[in-house]
Amino acid sequence: GQTRSLHLHDPVWYQHLPYLEFPKTWPVFTPKDKLADWMDAYATLMDLNLKTNTRVTKATEEYEGKEKTWRIETISTSEDSDSTEASVIKARHVVFATGNSSRPKIPNFPGASSAFRGIQLHTSRYTGGKVFAGKRVVVIGSNNSGFDICQDLWEQGAGSVTMIQRTGSMIVSSDSVLKYGLFLFNEDPQYHHE
Repeated sequence: GQTRSLHLHDPVWYQHLPYLEFPKTWPVFTPKDKLADWMDAYATLMDLNLKTNTRVTKATEEYEGKEKTWRIETISTSEDSDSTEASVIKARHVVFATGNSSRPKIPNFPGASSAFRGIQLHTSRYTGGKVFAGKRVVVIGSNNSGFDICQDLWEQGAGSVTMIQRTGSMIVSSDSVLKYGLFLFNEDPQYHHE
């Protein structure tokens, strides 16, 4: 899902793309829409062959003589219709960047669907808190998505928001992290954020 308030949790200087850094005026924690616009512009400026709305159905190794290549079969769905187009891409290298959290993990416990009459949804299906205005909401889990959703629910007027988590969380302001913590991960020891 895409929440209205989503921002990157890593500072901008860890997110630069090759050959084209973000402008100096770029926000330290980038909003999702701004980053999406940048990615579109980057693909255009770098003349990248980008396929969106495309699913890989098969990837196999092949040999052409002694040279190994990949045969990637895809199905693309048109943005403005339900028509699909199958295609084959051949490449010497493939990067599988499918994400480790791309499939929702939804707990299954007795009474989950029959005893509870409210709305139940996974974070991947969350699109915003307006529909929960004035309602009592429970968010189970305290990873980045959980905190983002709790904040969005509160900002959109939920009657109450409760987060359930297994263990405690250390909450630190982004200003404190920038001032005291990120130097631990900085690959350039000369850089200091002020």
